[in-house]
Amino acid sequence: MHTVDIGFRTLGIASGLGHSLAVCEVPYSEVASGVGIKVFSWGWNQNSQLGRQGPSHIPQQVEGLDGETPKSVSAGRAHSLALTAKNDVWVWGCGKNGRLGLCSSTDESEPMIVDFSQSYEVLEAVAGLDHTLVLGEISC
Repeated sequence: MHTVDIGFRTLGIASGLGHSLAVCEVPYSEVASGVGIKVFSWGWNQNSQLGRQGPSHIPQQVEGLDGETPKSVSAGRAHSLALTAKNDVWVWGCGKNGRLGLCSSTDESEPMIVDFSQSYEVLEAVAGLDHTLVLGEISC
């Protein structure tokens, strides 16, 4: 085990098979519109589970979530997800067998929003080894 210095206040973490994610509070000097909540990723990146191309042994921001306020992250074997303050689920990485919930098996190198019906409120989302689980509430 070794220490990873992200450089920002960490609000949450997740660990996949060979990659890691962190939700961090980023101060004014790092974002255009005040204090922001950002996702950082690092580690193995065979299927773009870092939210970008290429490996990274140091934490880097997942750029595709700009404008969103992540409240939690989760990591599977080769895919990642973030749940936002608006209860939207954003996924990226290995799409094999539909694990991203995007109706395809394509790998995604940038975060993509999962389309749920408007009457479905997402309460929690987690990545398993090769699957994703979403807990929600149906409004009638």
